[in-house]
Parts: sequence; structure tokens; C-alpha cells
Amino acid sequence: MLEDTITASIHPKADYHRVVKVALNLIEGYGLHREPQRMVDLSPLFGAIDLRFMQMPEELYGFTLDLQEKLIVGLNDELDERQTRFVAAHELGHIAMWHPNQFNHCLQGGWFYTKLEKEATAVAAYLLVPREVVAKGLLDSHRRSLVEGLAAHYKVPPQLMLVRRALLAATGY
Repeated sequence: MLEDTITASIHPKADYHRVVKVALNLIEGYGLHREPQRMVDLSPLFGAIDLRFMQMPEELYGFTLDLQEKLIVGLNDELDERQTRFVAAHELGHIAMWHPNQFNHCLQGGWFYTKLEKEATAVAAYLLVPREVVAKGLLDSHRRSLVEGLAAHYKVPPQLMLVRRALLAATGY
């Protein structure tokens, strides 16, 4: 079951201290959660990044390329709005966490296959789903319709709502 995979991937004993700190700096610095009842607008975070929508193989959702003088984030132009928002935030996570690779990429179904991917996904969950949503216990009911409804409201994949819930349980934020 996907929910079990997600919950297991966000291990309560893993060190998310740096991820939380980076995400909070972005959230506070850009005022991303001023209105937690609204969908989060990530556009302020892309000011200095060359964001490109392009044709890619179906399994490649997006990538970040660090050319030192320029950061490029490429997004698969075939993604729906929810996937696009998640992948954009995920790629921002790689940048914000200063992941050492010159080239990071997000593959279909590959949210958790390495430590770096887990960190980028955690940053995306923090950025796109305000704490207030999960802190109110709205996702504790395990009702699929409620999770899907909230995911639709925030325009994120339902799995990301579950990741955010697991992160709150693991880190307190």
C-alpha cells in the first residue's frame, strides 16, 4: 500500500533537522504560508532560476541543472498541474538543500529512492502543504476522499499530503 511506503520512508528517527530548517527559512523568508487556507504560490522562489517546460521521456518528471552561473529547472510539459507543482517544489528542494550533484532529476515513482530524493520530497511537502492543514488533524481520518479533496484544494498529488502528515509526526513540524 502506498501510504505504508510513504510512512515508512519518513522514518521517525531520521535526521530531518536540516530539512525543517531550510524549509522554514523559505516559508518565512518568502511568506509562503501567510494564508494557509489558500494554495501556496511558489512563483517568488523561481525569480533567479531558469524554469523551462520541455518535452521529456514519460518517466522523467523534471531535473535541476547547476551550471554555477545559472540554475536551470526543467519540468516535463506533459505533467498535470498537481504533478508540475510537486516536481517544481521537489527540484527547489534539491537547490535549497545544496545537494552536491550538478544534475538532479525526479523520476516517476522515485520520490524516496535515495536520501537526497527523500530530502527534496520533504522540502516540497513542507513548502506546498501548510502545517496548519496537518496540525488540525484533517488528514488523521485516513479517509481517502478527505485526503484527495485537500490535495485537490492545494493542487498537489494526494501522496504528498500523506508525506506531510508523516513529516509532522516524525518532526513535530
